[in-house]
Amino acid sequence: MLTKVIRKSQIAIEYACRFQHFHPQSHVFWTYAANSTQFVQAFQDIARKLRLPGYEDPDANPCELVSKWLDEDDSSGWLMILDNVDNADLFFRSTVVDTSSADTDPTQRLLVDYVPKRFDSKRLLIITTRSRHVGEDLIDAESCIEVPPCSIQEAESLLRLNAEHAVDRCKPDVIRRLLLDVLGYIPLAITQAAAFIKRNRMSVQGYLAALEKDNQNLTDYLSQELQDPRRPQGFPGNLLQPLAERDVDFRMALGTLDGFALITQEIGRETYTIHPRASIGALLAGTKK
Repeated sequence: MLTKVIRKSQIAIEYACRFQHFHPQSHVFWTYAANSTQFVQAFQDIARKLRLPGYEDPDANPCELVSKWLDEDDSSGWLMILDNVDNADLFFRSTVVDTSSADTDPTQRLLVDYVPKRFDSKRLLIITTRSRHVGEDLIDAESCIEVPPCSIQEAESLLRLNAEHAVDRCKPDVIRRLLLDVLGYIPLAITQAAAFIKRNRMSVQGYLAALEKDNQNLTDYLSQELQDPRRPQGFPGNLLQPLAERDVDFRMALGTLDGFALITQEIGRETYTIHPRASIGALLAGTKK
């Protein structure tokens, strides 16, 4: 289980490549789990590629076919990666409105029912998520592996990969100031910044100057939605509500923020480090009160 906002998918990809290299006869299944449509489509593709009995039946439930094969087949090894498992309701809240269709319509059952449950040296599962709470619920409270922040070298490489020409014309100290002081080494923020620079033909210096102009500019530029097609945009709205009056509500809110890796509790203290992007969100929310 890989959690935290950064690098989890890239690490899973690297692991999958190494797994395939050392186990060329085994299967690798990559399932985007950001929404039910992507989840079901991935399982349909698996059923078709494996030619599982019943996969051509329009009334068959492909998720049920794949789930049964994963748990019962002893002849093949496999690695399944569930990527972007961030929505608890998607896996744990039932949407059944017509129980008669639950056997054929995968979305009429809890998606957690289709997650493989039998593991050994030949059957492996990796789950990536931004929410530690969702991850722990899916693996029966087992500990997650939290991915640490990327290094300055990795951050520079990511920026260069997505905006090479602009980076080549920029001084190293400007690059480091942008990555460290403004973007906080967050790959998603770096990717978005690079996309904005490339799309609007800006220099890195010009982009950095715009971000450093004032907090409103910083918020506006980093709020531009350059879509990641794999992941729905947005963030749970309840996190931007006014401070809870009850202590239990406050503790629950802190737990949610921590689960999304937006705050970190300092060891042995009742104080928290707030991620730079969380600070911007709080500032923006405060201006709207």
